Amino acid sequence: MKPPIVTVIGSLSFASGCLVVASCADRLTAGSRLLQRVANENADAPLIVNQLIACLELAWPALLTVALAGATVAWLAGRRILACVLLATPFIATIYALSRLPRPDPSDLWFQRNAGNVECICRIESVRNKNSLVCSPVEMTFPSRKQLGGKILVTIFGASDEQQTYGIGETITVLGRISQLHEAPASWQRNERSRLIGSGIFSKISTDENSIKRSGSSPERIQHSIKPIEEETLSKKWQNFWERGRGEIIRAHANSLGPGKGDLLSSMVLGDRVVKLPKEIKELFRDVGLSHLLAASGFNLSIVVASSYFLARLLPIRPQFASLFALVATVCFVCLAGPSPSVVRAAMLSVFFLVAKLFARKLHSLAALSLVLTVALAFDPLSASDVGLQLSYLATAGIISGAQSAIGRPKTKGILEGLRRWLQDSVSVICLAQLSVLPIQLMYFQYAGVLFLPANLLVDPVVAPVTVLGFISSIMVFTASLLPFTISGSGILVESIDKLTALPLDYMMQCAFWLASIKGTMIRMGPPVPFALPVYYFCLAYFFYVLPRKNLRSLGIIVLLAGLSILLFRPNIPDEIIYLSKKTALTMTTKSGVVLNDDSPDWLSKQLLEYSGIEKIEGNANLNAPQQVTVPTKRRLGKTAPKASFHIGIRETKNFAIVSLLSSENRRESPLTWTQSQYVLEMLGDDSVQLTEKPLLIWTRGYRSAVRRCKFINAQKVYLALVDSRNPLIISRAPTGPANKITDGETFYPLRIHRKEDDVLVLR
Repeated sequence: MKPPIVTVIGSLSFASGCLVVASCADRLTAGSRLLQRVANENADAPLIVNQLIACLELAWPALLTVALAGATVAWLAGRRILACVLLATPFIATIYALSRLPRPDPSDLWFQRNAGNVECICRIESVRNKNSLVCSPVEMTFPSRKQLGGKILVTIFGASDEQQTYGIGETITVLGRISQLHEAPASWQRNERSRLIGSGIFSKISTDENSIKRSGSSPERIQHSIKPIEEETLSKKWQNFWERGRGEIIRAHANSLGPGKGDLLSSMVLGDRVVKLPKEIKELFRDVGLSHLLAASGFNLSIVVASSYFLARLLPIRPQFASLFALVATVCFVCLAGPSPSVVRAAMLSVFFLVAKLFARKLHSLAALSLVLTVALAFDPLSASDVGLQLSYLATAGIISGAQSAIGRPKTKGILEGLRRWLQDSVSVICLAQLSVLPIQLMYFQYAGVLFLPANLLVDPVVAPVTVLGFISSIMVFTASLLPFTISGSGILVESIDKLTALPLDYMMQCAFWLASIKGTMIRMGPPVPFALPVYYFCLAYFFYVLPRKNLRSLGIIVLLAGLSILLFRPNIPDEIIYLSKKTALTMTTKSGVVLNDDSPDWLSKQLLEYSGIEKIEGNANLNAPQQVTVPTKRRLGKTAPKASFHIGIRETKNFAIVSLLSSENRRESPLTWTQSQYVLEMLGDDSVQLTEKPLLIWTRGYRSAVRRCKFINAQKVYLALVDSRNPLIISRAPTGPANKITDGETFYPLRIHRKEDDVLVLR
């Protein structure tokens, strides 16, 4: 086997082990239910051994498949020792990533999670939004006094728009209830717990605005309790130095071009992780396939490095100095944009190529990319689950794999021939990148745009000059901010350079708005079926393999189309699905969703609709009004005199009849309370009451997320649908898999289009 092939296979094996741990980081951290169960079975084993057992229990098929694939290739090539190394690489990577998992500090507030209400003195580290703060707890003052460490998430309920703002570094006293981070119970819910645990946050305090006191409210007590701020470390000073520089650059661009275009230019130079672009602009560029322009990535860095190199070659200097100049430009870009995974990947790859060019050596592109991936994961193995890293490496790998065959053609003469070659090369690069990232895009974002090709072709001619001019003016602003004196005319020069980008930026915005106005260009669908991703990437790898061979290209295209069809395959929803939460009731089919209670969908139902790929959401204006029934309430202790009554609405769907509380004022449908649902059951106990022929779902607010069979009424089933704010119910009647039993004997079937078997209860 050639060394580049060994590097690529070894890198993929190492990345697979890191990805397994990173994707299960929250479940493998101390305190998770999975790890507790494994630890109980192996009480004497060290923590990392229990984590390894739990990790293998979760993902042993994936690890074994990758290990056997790499070892088989090496064994067939006659490399027995290499086969053994490749067989062990994913498991070695798993152990290494487990050793890098974050764990609670001994003084972390996580160990006080059973204390209930606590009062803590905290220092604000960052502000996530108006409802949550990331704080460093200093001391717990109630129920006992204790010094604390680590980080904690402070969640503020009922935060109003007029809420007072909190500053980073400010000291506050928080009184609230401590709890563990909430785990998303269903596969379609976004799991923020893994991201928080990855940043060292293991618990949270739930409070309200009135229970937070600033340090000025009780200065004697707080100043006495708080520990003195430690002197800034060298790394902290370095970070603050570049943050101040980025702030100066963003302000300078905003002053020259205005907030809109100035922030867009800053984002193209520094990335959207540094610049806070409006949500509408981000969604606009994402929908038309231009989101990579807003993120500091290899595309931006390649423009900066190539421009720096060719500008240096225009000077009367040796070629080696041009490579050194491009290296300096690379370092400057990384420092300005920040060390995000995509920037680190692009920077390391650029350094490899520039160093090879400096010493007149050839470099295997795909092997260099694999080595960069291994080095990046060695420093931070948990970054394997970062979406930006996955998209960046896959897009680059796809372009490198197919570039030699799709782009490598002899130079042509003439303007028309040059334009034709540019068009072919641009189309090839865009399609290669899109084919490489399509599975990740569908898995994480559940959409695919069809305008990525015309959008990139329209804006590509202006992206390079805008990025170069923005980078030059940014360097000038940053340099001027470091000088103890002001250079006359520097501000005018920076503003003049920025003004040159105004027209191209307007052109980019107009192209994005025009393309986004075209209807039907966004295809939303649920995530691919689990086996589709490896099958598709196998077909894509085979397509890249046969691309240089003209006699096999047709077969490669057929294989790629077969993999693409499997990737885009979605099983239809087998039957009507009912979604019930604390605020929303809706029905779902394969193509659309209907909100039954005529309210806007809550945030959980929006996640489910997005996960399922449903674009069309309708209200109940076209539906028949629910049947209104008056439910008498009777006194307890045997007294039958009616005390009061309330109205329920019975809305029939395809398979069920949903019983909800019907408001007498606006006929709004909402869930019943537990007491009201008991009165409904008492009314249904009368054999003379016949509401509908369909099974009844009594929509009830409760604390147990389960559907239980209550009783039979005239051979009809009555189900009590208990929902709470975090655990909605998704119910269907179509069996799609082997039956399972729950505690009360009711039979249900797991819906196979979802990742967890208990996401949907499918009732007979």
